[in-house]
Amino acid sequence: MYRINKLDCTKKFFWEKAEKTEILNYMWMDNDYSPKVQVQMCYDDEAMRIRFEVEESMPRSIYNLPNDPVYKDSCVEFFVQPDPENDPRYLNFEMNSKGTLLLGLGEDRHERKQVKRPSAAEMDIRAKVQADKWSVSYVIPFTWLSTIFPNFAPAPGNVMRCNFYKCGDDTRLPHYGSWNPVTSETPDFHRPSDFGEIVFQ
Repeated sequence: MYRINKLDCTKKFFWEKAEKTEILNYMWMDNDYSPKVQVQMCYDDEAMRIRFEVEESMPRSIYNLPNDPVYKDSCVEFFVQPDPENDPRYLNFEMNSKGTLLLGLGEDRHERKQVKRPSAAEMDIRAKVQADKWSVSYVIPFTWLSTIFPNFAPAPGNVMRCNFYKCGDDTRLPHYGSWNPVTSETPDFHRPSDFGEIVFQ
């Protein structure tokens, strides 16, 4: 379970008050490559925010266009069911170190649909690559989320279901990591049955 705190996101150092969690479950590969990934989320009245920090040098970052297959690059992913009690669909936000976003919607991995994303100004995607690490962060506006999930409400105590992932299908050392364990025998992140919980504080 991850507790998402309500914060004043206009403050300069608001991320310091957001709870941290890590992607620790690396599966399916035997190359021993398991980069450390820290994930944080928070929310205010208008939106929720997510930030990934990855300890990985020279990340593969080939793809530049919206909905390119960024999972082949060094990639971090957020799969979320905003209203699991009423709607089985989930969104997949997949992003490489350039901040290129693949976004889809559906009930499982089959027949996923592209959705109109928030504007660039609303999403405020920030990507930064340093010598031995990289990070990305972005904003998910509640007004946009409510157009897809009309029963969604970011009220204290409400629960979303999700998983956080790190992957790189075509990287030098292919890898697949998750926050909540995935129970399939082969790589498959599209498993809502293996999602964990996010609880609004």
